[in-house]
Amino acid sequence: MRASASPTRSSPPRPTATCTWPPASVPAWTGAGGKLYRWDNANSRWSVVATFASALYRSVYPDDLTVDASGRVHLLYEWAKAPATAFRHQLSYLSYDPSTGAFADSTDTTVTTPVTPATSDVVQDLTAGEEWSADNAYTGTAVQSAKLTLDGSTPKIAYRYRSADSGGHFRVYYAYPSGGGWVRKTVYAGGQTAAALGITWDGTDGKRVYYVTTSGTDRVFAATQSPDGAWTAQSVTPGVSADRLAVRRNSDGQDVLYLPDTARNTLYYGLR
Repeated sequence: MRASASPTRSSPPRPTATCTWPPASVPAWTGAGGKLYRWDNANSRWSVVATFASALYRSVYPDDLTVDASGRVHLLYEWAKAPATAFRHQLSYLSYDPSTGAFADSTDTTVTTPVTPATSDVVQDLTAGEEWSADNAYTGTAVQSAKLTLDGSTPKIAYRYRSADSGGHFRVYYAYPSGGGWVRKTVYAGGQTAAALGITWDGTDGKRVYYVTTSGTDRVFAATQSPDGAWTAQSVTPGVSADRLAVRRNSDGQDVLYLPDTARNTLYYGLR
């Protein structure tokens, strides 16, 4: 099935320092902090809960947000050199408990906000050759795009990372907390990928990592991991030239996929 457009939704207001772009009224070199908003259905209004991340000369790029069964909010974000850049660093995680107003890291240790790059719960830290650069022609090591799902209240993360030995390609990785740190696994390293990712948690398959390659007839893939640790990828749309994706798990336990083909102005819809 395909459709020509996707539904729209309202956006929170832009404060004096946003998660992504510093406004004109703020000197560009100061950076832009990450703010968590709450929507009030009764009053049809957004309000600021807290500035969860902020640092001088750095901007915060939010990647994903999800809420667990207890109401705790899980956040995934990246850091960049201010004012803005396509290439970011230090992918980080944070949770927020509305019942207490406390923020915590992946070990459930309460943290003081706003966190900085030095105090964040960093999923992917800086590696050899990585530089803080605001140059959009930067070809060095960097993070670009990440998604988050939950196994109960435990975060599971998919992200793209260009390392010094990747030949300029953004590889796809899977990460989860363990032993007070983060375990990282390579999902796909076979070529260049697009800045489009998804991850869900299935009762049978466990994690499903979705990614998009930049070439080939079939470009959208879903990867699962076998008990021996090997990753197996299957085309999500055989014969369909989709080049972007968004995926969410529905209440029936199905992955709902929205798959744009930007070259043909077409949006495909699928269930997995």
